[in-house]
Amino acid sequence: MAAAALTDRFSLPRRCTASRAASSDQLAFHRPGGPLVAVCGLAGGAGTSTLAYLLARRAARHSTVPVLLAELEAGGGLVALAGAASSLGLCELARAVDEERPPERPFTEAAGLRLVASTETGAPDPFPTGGLERLLDDARAAHGLVVVDAGQPTAGVGERLLAMADHLLLCVPATAAGVRRAELQLASALLRRGGGAGNRALVCAATQRGAPAKVRQLRRLADGRVDRLLLVPHLPQLARGEVDQPAFEPTLAALATLLRRRA
Repeated sequence: MAAAALTDRFSLPRRCTASRAASSDQLAFHRPGGPLVAVCGLAGGAGTSTLAYLLARRAARHSTVPVLLAELEAGGGLVALAGAASSLGLCELARAVDEERPPERPFTEAAGLRLVASTETGAPDPFPTGGLERLLDDARAAHGLVVVDAGQPTAGVGERLLAMADHLLLCVPATAAGVRRAELQLASALLRRGGGAGNRALVCAATQRGAPAKVRQLRRLADGRVDRLLLVPHLPQLARGEVDQPAFEPTLAALATLLRRRA
């Protein structure tokens, strides 16, 4: 009953102008039931929240059905990027579903998209993963695209998200230390069991000018583990909150191609 109530609230259609609906942008979704994308960090400072935000914002700008952006753990970077917060984070919203107490406002609206992200941390584990599964199933059925910023996922709630995802975007800073950390993460049982089989991308961001990892190191890291390797140039403007950067367009175009594939 609680999941159905949340779905009723999620499924309100958003009106778009004719020119907007006819956009040829590849990151455009015009029917609900679209993909669930989990954006995961394999090391700190990988730009996970920034990638999730830019992807969802671009899709929301050109889609004629709603796009949902959510943060798995409260207190991450989405609230700062979007300049808005919902009353509950994703985990607390899932707990409300499990306890059949749907909140009055399950999401807020910002930058043209629906946002589930909060600065308030919820109750500690045990966490009802069944509630998360029902919530994400309902959200996916009501939106053209669902993007979840998973941070650095751990067993339990993170494992359930990865198992459900249609696509995994694995973010790593393109540094020698970042590559070493990513190698350990990719070898973990959590990511080996994760979803998105055949639809995984390794997104390597040049987060600093000095001592970047060599391209051959990144290719070796991606080989046999992911479907695509995406290299993001050093963009200090993103760190300053200047999110409209033409140099990021090739990354969004590549992600659009990936998201058109279904597992």
